[in-house]
Amino acid sequence: MAGKFETPISIREAIGLIDSHDFLVPAIQRDFVWSHEQIASLFDSIMRGYPINSFMLWRVKSTDLKENYKFYNLLQNYCAVHKTSNPEQSTRGMKDFDAIIDGQQRLTSIYIGLKGTYAYKLPYKRTTYSERNFPARQLYLNLERPLDPENDTENLYDFRFLIKQDVKEESYWFEVGQILNLKTPDEVAKYALSKKWGVDSFAWKTLFLLHSKMEELLINYYREYEQNPDQVLKVFIRANSGGTELSFADLLMSMSIANWDIDAKKEMKDLIEQVLDTNKIEINQNFILKTCLVLCGLDVRFRLGNFTRSNIKVFEKEWIPIKESIKSGINLICHLGHNEKTIQSKNALIPIIHYIYKNNLYEKIDKPLYYDSHREGNIIKIQKWFNITLLKGIFGGHSDATLQRIQKIIQNFDGMDFPFEKIVDEFKGDRNHNYSFSDEVLEELLAAQKGTQEATTVLSLLYPNMDYYNHNYHDDHLHPQARILNGEIEKQVKPEDVDFVRDPANWNSVVNLQRLESSVNESKNNLPLSKWVIKNHKTHSDLYISSTTSLEEKDFVQFIKDRKTFLKNKLKKLVE
Repeated sequence: MAGKFETPISIREAIGLIDSHDFLVPAIQRDFVWSHEQIASLFDSIMRGYPINSFMLWRVKSTDLKENYKFYNLLQNYCAVHKTSNPEQSTRGMKDFDAIIDGQQRLTSIYIGLKGTYAYKLPYKRTTYSERNFPARQLYLNLERPLDPENDTENLYDFRFLIKQDVKEESYWFEVGQILNLKTPDEVAKYALSKKWGVDSFAWKTLFLLHSKMEELLINYYREYEQNPDQVLKVFIRANSGGTELSFADLLMSMSIANWDIDAKKEMKDLIEQVLDTNKIEINQNFILKTCLVLCGLDVRFRLGNFTRSNIKVFEKEWIPIKESIKSGINLICHLGHNEKTIQSKNALIPIIHYIYKNNLYEKIDKPLYYDSHREGNIIKIQKWFNITLLKGIFGGHSDATLQRIQKIIQNFDGMDFPFEKIVDEFKGDRNHNYSFSDEVLEELLAAQKGTQEATTVLSLLYPNMDYYNHNYHDDHLHPQARILNGEIEKQVKPEDVDFVRDPANWNSVVNLQRLESSVNESKNNLPLSKWVIKNHKTHSDLYISSTTSLEEKDFVQFIKDRKTFLKNKLKKLVE
């Protein structure tokens, strides 16, 4: 049966249907994300007669849907700090109900405003959660006066979430949810008369307006009767395409995790939060889902056919090692000096996670003992592959095909070390995804300025033996920055070379940078390079420069040119 627009209902009726579990949230929906200011603006729109747009509901009649897919009640009490999850509602054996396909944020906002609470941080309090720092507030309406248009150009009515015990009984702040207890105009009038408000007062008129809006048929909705979840998924994507972007992957996972015996939604959320708390790396359900496909040896594309119940059961069965491999893989990469800024493609993490999962290394690869004992071998291979992958943008465009090729290599590789050479060989003939550096690419990379993600990654390639695990390293100017900026070096070069010395493209780029252990760099200070080399027993080879190149400041121009040539050759040989 095709869907159709139904007879509109009132807000009061909608609240009753939410309370009786006739309106539920399907697993495909995102978590509630609206701010308390957005809720206040929604109620202002309702009061002013502005349209609040139509809703889309899905009439769930199928026993299979009720038994095999998860549904949730709307949030009633929300806390901004922990992004409260919707309570699950068992629908096995339940009567037919409506699942909210479009409009969950608005309906939840109305429900919280009328029957719930919204907790957010008090000013100057800690961001760690406690009821003292994040008190629950209820929605109130100021019946004394409208908002001053000079102070609030958006809203007319003063809706605010307030702490109940802070609101004086004799004040003009009206708890909005109380309007549901005033069922008729006579009850509203009786309440207003008890407050001794004049019949023509703003308070009297506003309270009656609020009551009338609860009875007005404002909830216009389209009801979809299709019982095939694949078709409903497509309807959901189309219905939500105008709002915050929804990925097909998020929806697939949300539909699929209903078959898990564990609370998969919570597991996903916990994993995302753990990775963010530990490493400040942002991953999402798309990334987790893609990783599940790769690790379980499945087609990596986001297609409905790849999400059969049997495949989803494999995800659930392998969830613990998958989860731990994701965490340890990201831990390792962060120990190797990377962060949210430098990891331009999260898909580049997946082959490393796959390698860890296949070899059951998730309990040790990111630990100091493994790092120290494999630092010269396997760790360097992983580090080198990851850095080149980022610098070459290997996962840019057609990343699924690239990921699938690497997936097969790791699956079929019998060695214990990361298969760096096998992957490089696989892509040698690929014009767009090979691992070699052209002169054009090298020119761009070597011109990267200190502190940029490109410079940081190139230095990681050039100096793989630093104590990355403990972040015991600094990026340092070979010819000291201070001596360049204070004009000491330019005094010693030829007049025609002064502009070359002053140009950051020369003195602040990779060609004038090295990576040192923190203690060594701290002792270097602003000592001229030629003197520092002698004091620290460094060789030209340590500096990645020809043995015939002068380190004197008067020869700065030739030093930069020679080192650029040396670094080009060094980087080219990394994948030979």
